[in-house]
Amino acid sequence: MSEPRPAPPLRVLMLSNMYPSAEEPGYGSFIKRQEVELIDRYGVEIKLIATARRGEGLANFRKYFWLLRMTILATIRGDYDLVHAHYLMPVAAFALIPAGIRRKPLVITAHGTDIFSGTVWPWKPLIARALRSACRVVVVSEFLAERMAENFGVAQTTAREFVVANMGVNTERFTPGDTAALKEAAGMPVGIAHLLFVGNFVEQKGVVDLAQALVILRERGVEFRATLLGHGPEMPQVQRIVEPLGAAVQFRTVISHEMLVDVFRSADLFVLPSRREGVGLLVCLEALSCGVPVVAGRAGGLPEIVRDGQNGMLVEPENPAALADTIQALIEHPERLSALAAAARASALPYSEVAQAEKVHRVYEECVGR
Repeated sequence: MSEPRPAPPLRVLMLSNMYPSAEEPGYGSFIKRQEVELIDRYGVEIKLIATARRGEGLANFRKYFWLLRMTILATIRGDYDLVHAHYLMPVAAFALIPAGIRRKPLVITAHGTDIFSGTVWPWKPLIARALRSACRVVVVSEFLAERMAENFGVAQTTAREFVVANMGVNTERFTPGDTAALKEAAGMPVGIAHLLFVGNFVEQKGVVDLAQALVILRERGVEFRATLLGHGPEMPQVQRIVEPLGAAVQFRTVISHEMLVDVFRSADLFVLPSRREGVGLLVCLEALSCGVPVVAGRAGGLPEIVRDGQNGMLVEPENPAALADTIQALIEHPERLSALAAAARASALPYSEVAQAEKVHRVYEECVGR
């Protein structure tokens, strides 16, 4: 009796409006890492159509016109078993074309901000239609799954399940390191707490609240060093607020994902005081995976990752004084900080990239009937 033939590899048409490039290695890098996991671990054949540049105005129009044109060409070829769209606006709407014309299953991953920005006309009805057409909708947190259902009037059904799977953290790369040595190498005093923020300098991240909290800490005589890594429209305001703190606060622009590991390892505490949050889960997981406890805003899906009093602390958003109180309490009681740090690494392991890619591959198999 002949051996049964193995199933042919799954062929996935993957669409995304974010993807890393040499100029911006961090732009959508989590999408590339999940793509690599699916290829290397499960043999998925991925036809990727993705834009690797940010865009505004006319450049944004050209970016999405190119994405739409390439999607139409891929539809004509039809050499795929399944369509996977990353982001709702406008990618999920575009994905209706190859999924609908070729009658292929559609998987949509909603990442966070798109659940809110996609509610504008004319995108909202198109996105709602795409969500209703999808075999599975992957959402990075329970909180966002609820908001998506509310914003687009799309409920979970047997034929259209919501799957909670974030993009995962590389737990093999983001590991604890020698914090003291890394502080010393960066020119920071070893015995003083190093606070770290990584993210966009935008209103929803609460970075202005953090800057005000740092000023409060200095006024109280609390010693610290802080690194604020990122860029965005609120950076000038943040720089003005912390200017009196001098060398206690340093700014760093976007760096490669590989270099980011040692930045996390050099920190004693990661701070993300978000006012609203959809996509801050990844940086929190990277910090936790490096054994760094997190102080986070009680916003969005962050309480699903940061467990108050276990691997970090939660604070009410838009309250710089309360944020300063929490940070000060941990700095002045290092035994509490050490207890949180001891639990941080283990709390990140269930969210590894491997585990999250496994969820997505299982979704693929369910949608194509394997």
